[in-house]
Formats: sequence, structure tokens, C-alpha cells
Amino acid sequence: MITRLKIAWAILLKGGSFMVDVYIALIVNTDITDRTIDTVPAVLRPAVLAGLNAIGLDGYGKPLVQG
Repeated sequence: MITRLKIAWAILLKGGSFMVDVYIALIVNTDITDRTIDTVPAVLRPAVLAGLNAIGLDGYGKPLVQG
């Protein structure tokens, strides 16, 4: 129980950047996790979308249309 509290506290102290990375990883693996941009908290969505766009994906884990 103490370990879980320490982990949760570390995540909170590190801030949103860690959670942005977590959500990006979940969306990249959306075929396994069923996570999309719709499941990301509103406050983190812009950062998650920016990260996904940087690697060529949209908010649903699909490649961006080049054109």
C-alpha cells in the first residue's frame, strides 16, 4: 500500500508531462488498449495531440493523411 502511494505521489509531483507520455503510449497501442483521444482528460488533450502529431498519428492512433 505504501509503495502505491509513493508511486501516485511521484506521478503527481512530476506533473502532466509523465501522463502525456502515458496517454501517447496508450493511443499508439490503441489496438490493444482501446484508448483514444476521447479518453484523455481535457487538460492534457492538446499536449497529447501535439505528441501524436509529431510522430505522425492522429488522436485515434491512425496515420495522419499526407497531402
